[in-house]
Amino acid sequence: KKEAEKRAAEQEENLSEEDRKARDIPVILVDCNRAPMPNVAIRGVEVEAAVPVAGLPVKAIVDVYNASTVKRAPVVELHVDSAKKATSPVLEIAAGERARYEFTFTFDTAGMHRGEVRLSGEEDGCKLDDRRFFTMEVDQGIPVAIVVGQRHEIPYLDDAFYLGQALQPSATGGSAIRAQVLKAGDLLSEPLTTFTAIYCVNV
Repeated sequence: KKEAEKRAAEQEENLSEEDRKARDIPVILVDCNRAPMPNVAIRGVEVEAAVPVAGLPVKAIVDVYNASTVKRAPVVELHVDSAKKATSPVLEIAAGERARYEFTFTFDTAGMHRGEVRLSGEEDGCKLDDRRFFTMEVDQGIPVAIVVGQRHEIPYLDDAFYLGQALQPSATGGSAIRAQVLKAGDLLSEPLTTFTAIYCVNV
């Protein structure tokens, strides 16, 4: 007994100040496995866009994981700028498996947008993993100038007309490019830094 007390005293002397503080921290064990609630988690969200422009399709791909020992059927919601954009169908996910669901949507305006995907519907064992957030900066369109020497009275007889149709085929939107037709003289007052690209047609 004396030998044991001696060894304990020696160990006490060799302890650093940090070790003494750590020894005094209480450790509490909690058994969480007595009656666990089934849990589904959103593991991630990937946002993809060919060109981040207002009015063009954007994909939000959600990765959902069933951490339960039983089959789950969650529903996922997509929110953009605090407004609900879409809801997924019921996702049947077996125990320990994962599912991916793809939302396709558009941003109505340019600027920085904040999005969120969240679980909806049935009770879940842990609320802390039920949501994922994302942001995306969206442009109003890529500005392009088409410079002409003069405009023809009949538009389709002008070579620049066909270039404009190729760059911006839809008059109601749906294109990543905003084409503006200018005369050569307009370049004297138009700042060229406004445009990403400038086409000079027969000038």
